[in-house]
Amino acid sequence: MSEIFLFLRTISYLKFRQIGFRLFYAFRSKYRRFVRFKLNYNFYRKGKPLCFDTFIPNKTSYTSNTFTFLNKSITFSDGIDWDYMDNGKLWAYNLNYFDFLNQSNLEKEIGEALIFLFIDQIRDLKNANEPYPTSLRGINWVKFFSIHEIEKKSFDRYLYSQYRILLDQIEYHLLGNHLLENGFSLIFGGYYFKGLELYQKGKELLSIELREQILNDGAHFELSPMYHKIILLRLLDTYNLSKNNKEIYQDPVFEKLLLDSAQKMLGWLESVTFSNGTTPRVNDSTEGISSESEELFDYAKRLGITWRFSELSDSGYRLFKGSGVELFVDYGKIGPNYIPGHAHSDTFSFILNYKGSPVIVDPGISTYNIGYRRQRERSTSSHNTVRYGKVDQSEVWGGFRVGRRADAVITDESDTGIKGYHNGYKRFGVYHQRVFNFNQTSITIEDNMVAKNQLLGKSSAYFHFYPGIEVSIEQNRILVDGCDLNFSGATSTRIKEYTYAHGYNNTEKAKLVEVIFKEKLVTNIILNGSKAK
Repeated sequence: MSEIFLFLRTISYLKFRQIGFRLFYAFRSKYRRFVRFKLNYNFYRKGKPLCFDTFIPNKTSYTSNTFTFLNKSITFSDGIDWDYMDNGKLWAYNLNYFDFLNQSNLEKEIGEALIFLFIDQIRDLKNANEPYPTSLRGINWVKFFSIHEIEKKSFDRYLYSQYRILLDQIEYHLLGNHLLENGFSLIFGGYYFKGLELYQKGKELLSIELREQILNDGAHFELSPMYHKIILLRLLDTYNLSKNNKEIYQDPVFEKLLLDSAQKMLGWLESVTFSNGTTPRVNDSTEGISSESEELFDYAKRLGITWRFSELSDSGYRLFKGSGVELFVDYGKIGPNYIPGHAHSDTFSFILNYKGSPVIVDPGISTYNIGYRRQRERSTSSHNTVRYGKVDQSEVWGGFRVGRRADAVITDESDTGIKGYHNGYKRFGVYHQRVFNFNQTSITIEDNMVAKNQLLGKSSAYFHFYPGIEVSIEQNRILVDGCDLNFSGATSTRIKEYTYAHGYNNTEKAKLVEVIFKEKLVTNIILNGSKAK
């Protein structure tokens, strides 16, 4: 019965449109299997290579029949299995994105050969024909054909057919970044084929979704810096396309929307990028997937785009800086109510860098495969915040779902601090209030568990340290290289081990500190002048 209520709590946040399309697509899928429906790959329209300023090349993922995605490599010696699932769904998706076509060291002839191998099997493939990989693959093919000035009737037939299929399965059941990717890809197809239907549908999607998904401070509303950078790259590519192919479509209003959105996203990205060039690993974020901030800034400058530093607001993220110290705090929502799939239970978590090196970190993500590891990486105890009893602030479950969710409220803030509370434990009559005060040599964190009646349970505050940092305990004092932590109000303090994710399928053991307290905990982080290792 509890699972039924969890499911009902989860779907109660969905839009009616999402529910309707989920039901429609599920029914249609069953019907098509029943009648043995086959996708039609016999559409044809002639495409023409397009003009672009230089793109950011994709990361190298193909070498001599070996594909490497998510830090896992597979060599196909007897033909490529495009539906290879042994490394999980996300690895299979990456194989079908065809990002490798636009890596800097791939020869034209090899790229063409890989496309021929793919289209020989496409009618029988499962992952390849889903709308998300179809969208990303379409963009990569258009780029590849344009860069190498390839004009082949068979390529055009299969690419145009994929776009006709995409029009029939736009991801209205998911929305969010998936719908943006559908829109970006349809714009690329519309230009390449001079296909007004593709262009208009892509423009319709982007005109609505960019206004919906880009917050006032420039953050992408799913609040993942990794996905923010992915969407920003796609936005810059689409602006590049529009700017350099005006003989096909001239649409100054739409081009201005692309430019304005890119400027806002660039401003936000600059505001949250640390001095060492990295971005906070909050929600579903990790290394090795998106472009680096500096790459995106350089690309935008090549396109003639200028932007202003963003004043962080709607995202709920704040970054305090001074004398080599960088403190990033999360006072935001977990994400949009109707698509929190990339959200973590991490309200009031924080990240601390000192002299350009990470000290207190977000453990990050190492998998999208549904199971214990995915659940653990999204949980409250895997973040630098407070858990009441054994309960997560937000009810993350099923890999990409959230039932109850904590709502954060900022009650006061200044250039040197922030104060707020969240209601993630309101069903127990408890509210968590957290205050940060920041100066050049120390950071004070005050946690209060405010109860309507008597506070029954204990709470745990977590502090995750970067791998290689040695941690020792001295009564209610934690000694590390780079800073010392003093606790007032702690009933016990212990050092534990956790798993830090350098990327997908790439983890390392590191140290965390768990501090048990009852009602109030004051943490004083004293920066001692040495550099964290």
